[in-house]
Amino acid sequence: MEVLAPHQFAAVLPLLPSARDAGHLAMAHAVIAGTMPGHVLADHAERPRSAIVLNHNGFHTAFGEVPDEPIAPLIGILTLGRVSPESGLLIDVSGHWAARLRGILPGACSRDEYHAPAGPPPARRLPPGHALVPLTAAIARRFEGAVDPWVVRIWGGPEAFAEKSFGFAVLSDTGALASFCTTLAIGGGEAEVEIGTSEAFKRQGLAYAAGCAFMAECQARGLVPAWTTRADNLPSQRLAASLGYRRFRSVACFALNRSEPLTA
Repeated sequence: MEVLAPHQFAAVLPLLPSARDAGHLAMAHAVIAGTMPGHVLADHAERPRSAIVLNHNGFHTAFGEVPDEPIAPLIGILTLGRVSPESGLLIDVSGHWAARLRGILPGACSRDEYHAPAGPPPARRLPPGHALVPLTAAIARRFEGAVDPWVVRIWGGPEAFAEKSFGFAVLSDTGALASFCTTLAIGGGEAEVEIGTSEAFKRQGLAYAAGCAFMAECQARGLVPAWTTRADNLPSQRLAASLGYRRFRSVACFALNRSEPLTA
């Protein structure tokens, strides 16, 4: 497979499944559209049948047919210092790659993908003293040391996060970041959901409140929220169900080591 030049990225679009059939597609669409940094590998620049999109946020997608060439050298490229600044996953969104990859890559796992409901569920009252607010650069700076700081980092820092992404936070009565819901990528009409709660504030319905607000904002922007989670993440599965998401399939994925960005 070869690394495509940015003007060639769109050649792999026909290989992507529809959003109705697959999740995690915002990750690939964002790179192909040039709204997030990353690279595209394909077996042929003009008439590809196989492709891998490497998103610098650490979530990479393999789709199309498995190439005829040996897979081991390709995996060497992906794992030995040339993928992403973030630790990541290679996700088989088309269902064709897993059988070949299982014998080569360690760390095989499974993720569940969900379809979003037509609209957000009914909002619930927050505990006294808590406030639901849009995410800003100032609030994004509070992620460090609270919950999931990599969510801000993958967008390029707090200012870039506030400019390019969107979401909501629940602040405690002391102003601490208690919970949030935002997006890891926007593309192809989808917003990939990331949601979390600081340990001290769990089991109070805060993530539900942030998730409701995020879903309403997605609806206002004409985006579909895309929920995916590890198959063994029961709290995430329960939260998804409470927000009205419906599980529709599981996909295979494979852990990739932290490494440096690929240079074309």
